[in-house]
Amino acid sequence: MMVELFCGILGGANYGPNIRKWKSSSEVANLGQCFVAINPEAFAPGFPDRMQSFIDDFRNLPAAEGETEVLVAGDPERKHIDKVKKDGGLSYHKNLIEHINTLANSLNVEPIKTID
Repeated sequence: MMVELFCGILGGANYGPNIRKWKSSSEVANLGQCFVAINPEAFAPGFPDRMQSFIDDFRNLPAAEGETEVLVAGDPERKHIDKVKKDGGLSYHKNLIEHINTLANSLNVEPIKTID
């Protein structure tokens, strides 16, 4: 309800059942947005340490069956950043590179450079 309140009602946009159906283009979406900036120190001192403790509590939980570790928001992205750095760039499937280069050729632009 808070998302509907902030983004729809307070934002002057559609909300709840008034939002158009997904993939419909017969009317303007009129979707609202809400951005909130919070200074955690306004609530209690020591936010960075308390937050780190909170994250550590989650990471130290037993992993779910079939998993090796518990991840928190941002962990998969950091792992991917490390992989990209180690590999020297992003990895793309050969077919995608071929498609991009075909498109580049048709637009008379330089093809994508690859690292072999």
